[in-house]
Amino acid sequence: MNAPEWQADIIITDEIARTCIENQFKNLLPIISFNNIGEGWDNKVYLVNQQIIFRFPRRKIAIDLIEKENHLLNIIHSNIQTPLKIPYPIYFGKPSENYPHPFHGYEIIHGKSACHANLTERDRLNSLNVLTDYLINLHQLNKQKAESLGIRSQPFTRTNIPKVIESFEQRIKEIVDNQFIHIDLKIFNQELKLIEQIKLNDNDLSVVHGDIYCRHLIFDNNQLSGIIDWGDAGIGHKSVDLSVIWSFYPKNVHKHFFDLYGQVDEDTWQYARILGLYSDIAIMLYGFDINDKFLVKESVDSIVRINNNLILNPR
Repeated sequence: MNAPEWQADIIITDEIARTCIENQFKNLLPIISFNNIGEGWDNKVYLVNQQIIFRFPRRKIAIDLIEKENHLLNIIHSNIQTPLKIPYPIYFGKPSENYPHPFHGYEIIHGKSACHANLTERDRLNSLNVLTDYLINLHQLNKQKAESLGIRSQPFTRTNIPKVIESFEQRIKEIVDNQFIHIDLKIFNQELKLIEQIKLNDNDLSVVHGDIYCRHLIFDNNQLSGIIDWGDAGIGHKSVDLSVIWSFYPKNVHKHFFDLYGQVDEDTWQYARILGLYSDIAIMLYGFDINDKFLVKESVDSIVRINNNLILNPR
């Protein structure tokens, strides 16, 4: 079996992280509290003095991403007015003998990720308006304007359909081989045929977050308050972001979404649906690997929202 996509290849211990912060940011001394609060696919995350989040790349592929992210987040803060909070790096860690890579820090965005926030269906539905408003503003930074601001293409495209199909098949095989859940392979093959028929419109390129899903949506007091982890952001196809509407919300609110956001090209909308499934399968595998039952549950629920025939006996 191949190593998981999210397997770390950079050593970062609590001692290394603390030493880097203490040596480079004297204004944070004394460090009264220092906690490793988790890690994602690309970064290990620390909370310092209950105020500042520091992210350290844990994969080599993420080293360049964090510097691109710093540049892009600064542009977004300058060009989008929204009640939603996003990270705004104010501490820029430099490579050193302790840790030979860049890292960054920003003021904490209070709340919990959607998969750990114990949301009701009403909480979820109440977040649609504010998330849609944010997507409208973000996607108004079209390709031409984004390039003029120095924003580059997404580091990892999800619109290479042959590669998406290949990866999709590999992920399903891993689920089946490990008997995590029971996939209806006939239904899955029908989904693959749908992907092959899609023709994406290059006019739907804009700045995208690139990885909006439950773990990156922050809820505070049951209200959507922020979007984190912008490492995959850049110029990309809007379908990449629109997949969250399929995965996080029931189908009966899609019409309301269109009323707010505007009409979406049919192939773009259907590809967003496919990317919702594609991401959910990866998130489920990740959830099983890190033993996060809440993440697994949210990914299964999300798959059922998109195609309730794909998983046999999901409960």
